[in-house]
Amino acid sequence: KPEQHKVRVGNLEYPAHPFTIRVMFLSPETEDMDLVDIFRPKCGAVVHAKIMRDKHHDPQHKGKSKGWGLVQFEERDSVEKALALSDVIGIQGKSVKIERSHMPAVGLVPPGMHRVNPKGQGKSTKRNQKRKEQHQQHQHKKEP
Repeated sequence: KPEQHKVRVGNLEYPAHPFTIRVMFLSPETEDMDLVDIFRPKCGAVVHAKIMRDKHHDPQHKGKSKGWGLVQFEERDSVEKALALSDVIGIQGKSVKIERSHMPAVGLVPPGMHRVNPKGQGKSTKRNQKRKEQHQQHQHKKEP
C-alpha cells in the first residue's frame, strides 16, 4: 500500500489527495491552461487544472485570482515530479511553491453549476409522494 501523506489545514490534518498538487504564488494573469502547459511536459498527463478565484456571479467575467490553484494528475508519480519543481519553476515570471493538496481539483464545481435532479426526482418530491399515498389510504379506510 502506498504511503499516506498528510496535509495540515489550520490545526487539522487531512489525508493528501494522491493525484493533486497545490500551486501557490501565481501571478494574477495566470490562466488554468497555463498550469496544464507547464506541468504536462514536465510531470505527465493532467486530468484537471483550476486556479482558485473570488466568486463572480457574471459568467462573462472571471473572479480575481486568489493566487493559487490545483493541478490533478493521472499518475501518482507525477505528483512527486511536480513537488521536486517547487521553488524551481516560475510561471509568468513568478517563482511558485508546490505542495500536496487534500482536495481533488475536479470536485470544485462553481456554485450554481451543479447538476440537480430533474424536477420530480428529488428527495422532497419522493417524501411528499409517500405522504400523499398514505393520506389517500387513510381516507379510504374511513369511508364505509
